[in-house]
Amino acid sequence: MTHSITFAAMLGVAVSSATVVDPKWRGQRLRFGLFVAVATALHGVLDLFTSIGAITSPVQFMSPFSSRGFALSRHPINGLFSELFLCLLPLIGATRAIWYVRGIPWPRRRSAEIVSLGLSKNRGAA
Repeated sequence: MTHSITFAAMLGVAVSSATVVDPKWRGQRLRFGLFVAVATALHGVLDLFTSIGAITSPVQFMSPFSSRGFALSRHPINGLFSELFLCLLPLIGATRAIWYVRGIPWPRRRSAEIVSLGLSKNRGAA
């Protein structure tokens, strides 16, 4: 159900409706609702390309109106590393390019800031 077009549309409407409470979303509600709906629908499309559940549970785009599942015969996204290289890294690159075009600075850590992982040997000692 979460991969269906119906679910994507309903989630977009719900998110768009939830922004009515806050006035700072005025003029952006429709855009934000469409973004959430398209992102949710594309999640189902990306799952077509994965090998996980292709035989046992194909993607049901028309759920709840139809139980027909869709699957591709070839699955280029096969495992964690291919998801990383075919999905996550291009997404980070596209995000960086869009931020550059729009003039949004890339978040940077101050060089004087010390990063502590809290893994000291003498944790209980004072």
